[in-house]
Amino acid sequence: MVTTQISNGNSATARRSVGGSPLRLVTFRNGASTGLLLALVLSGYPLAGYLTDVIAIQGNMLSVVFRVAMVVLSLYVTAVYFDGRKLFGAWVVLLLFWWLLYAIRLCMDFLVGEPLGAGRALLFYGMVVVAPSFALLFSDRKHLDRTVGPAVFWVSALVVCAALVFQYSGLLGSRSLMALTGRLSSYSVNSITLGHIASSLIIAVLATSWLRGKVWIGLKLAGVGAGLVCIVLSASKGAFLALLMSLVFLVAVKVRSGKVATLLFLTSVAVLAVVVDWDYRDLPLWERVVNMRSDASTTIRLQLYADAYQQFLDNPVLGSAYVERNSGTYPHNLILESFMSLGIVGGVLFIILNIAGMNRSWKCAMQGRVLLPMLYVQAFTSSLFSGALYAHAPLWAMLAIILSPALPASASVRETT
Repeated sequence: MVTTQISNGNSATARRSVGGSPLRLVTFRNGASTGLLLALVLSGYPLAGYLTDVIAIQGNMLSVVFRVAMVVLSLYVTAVYFDGRKLFGAWVVLLLFWWLLYAIRLCMDFLVGEPLGAGRALLFYGMVVVAPSFALLFSDRKHLDRTVGPAVFWVSALVVCAALVFQYSGLLGSRSLMALTGRLSSYSVNSITLGHIASSLIIAVLATSWLRGKVWIGLKLAGVGAGLVCIVLSASKGAFLALLMSLVFLVAVKVRSGKVATLLFLTSVAVLAVVVDWDYRDLPLWERVVNMRSDASTTIRLQLYADAYQQFLDNPVLGSAYVERNSGTYPHNLILESFMSLGIVGGVLFIILNIAGMNRSWKCAMQGRVLLPMLYVQAFTSSLFSGALYAHAPLWAMLAIILSPALPASASVRETT
């Protein structure tokens, strides 16, 4: 531990303790780089997509720029907060081992040349998933408490507002897919992603108490309203269920903590949402949730599940490929995909890591810090319905934070409202 002393003209002194890298002296204020990195992992990718759609750029140039920016920010956070001791926790070692196993799977598929796209998946996995998740392993608990809530709120709110403004102002033009699909989406930003980002926005408001005051409360209520509108218009069943499970987790924490007033408030909000939604039951979200069994996307995914399971049975020890071979895509269930791609070892380890993640999330929430656990529950629930192992950055980032040594420490800053 190094202590630096800074004197001003009045001979008053200010002391600051600095540990680890000297780059801590030039870190963002109050560790904002950590909160920004997590917020960009959870919600930032569509920003490049909407810029691409509005400017009508051909190709994925802005997407590449975003990936490079994520790597640079990840390297910065790693350099600032690196602490080698955090790499030797039991859960961290298992997490790193799983990342290595999956990287080997992608490399093998790339070298063999089949299935196609393994090289692109490997690049995305390294730049957008592993790099930021590895950096977040070294998160500082106090910085997480201070910065994650505001960062997730502002980045998610920016994406949600962009989605609504660009759609209804006509700026998207022919690149809007809402008229074609009936769901809020564009060429570069799909409706599922928008639904999950809107859910993160609502969670960031409900699980934190930052920026108190009438103006800020009004702003946060507006954020919740915009998030709900975005969820309804995106009509994503997975995003809706992920938000629902996060709220169930919050209610369970409140019940266990004996906070009856907060529980009654959350129950009232839920009842009101059901009543309002019933009045608008012709909306796509309501129809897709109520008619889930007969929905076309459900039928397709059930077939993907069956094919992925058979692919695992054909190669139960080592797994076979990073995608389901019949369809050439991922099965939209990360538990099943982990068995399909990595066999028994990778699949069981994936389950063990997430059981540990749930256990540590509960312990963290019972200390009064519910934002990170709720974001993890949201990410894990979403992984059961959509996404791929190489691309589900929110799950891996949240799992890295939850399993890192930074989280279980006793809370000194309470996040709950």
